[in-house]
Amino acid sequence: MNKMKYCAILLCCFLWGAAPVLASPLGADSFFTVDIPEGWTIEAQDKGSVTMLSPDAGIMVSLVTGLNGARSRADIVEEYRKMLDAPDVRPRADDVYEMQGHAGNIPMRGVLALGADRHVLVLLAGKVDDAQAQAIVDSLALKK
Repeated sequence: MNKMKYCAILLCCFLWGAAPVLASPLGADSFFTVDIPEGWTIEAQDKGSVTMLSPDAGIMVSLVTGLNGARSRADIVEEYRKMLDAPDVRPRADDVYEMQGHAGNIPMRGVLALGADRHVLVLLAGKVDDAQAQAIVDSLALKK
């Protein structure tokens, strides 16, 4: 099994425990939208997350949804910052935050969008500064 696929599976298992599950993030009842480039393959999917690989397996993208529950928005952001071992968090827009860290020696980049009662994390691993990765992150939008 190549390194990126192993990391994708390991990451999904880790995130499964970190974020309560909602409906499929790519389904019609999802509370957000994100554009996925042609040629990407779904490597793992469950009710609350989906992990995809770029055609060259150089970029992994995981979309993970969760319920906010009684946690404050600041607490949710801090939980993901710690998970990514990110030194800081940068606001991108209202209720959208970006953080960059690593898992071992693999670069990780997360964009967290907070809705009223739930949230979505777009997690990139590998070539996190690639144009396709940036296009995915830029396309993230919460439905009104």
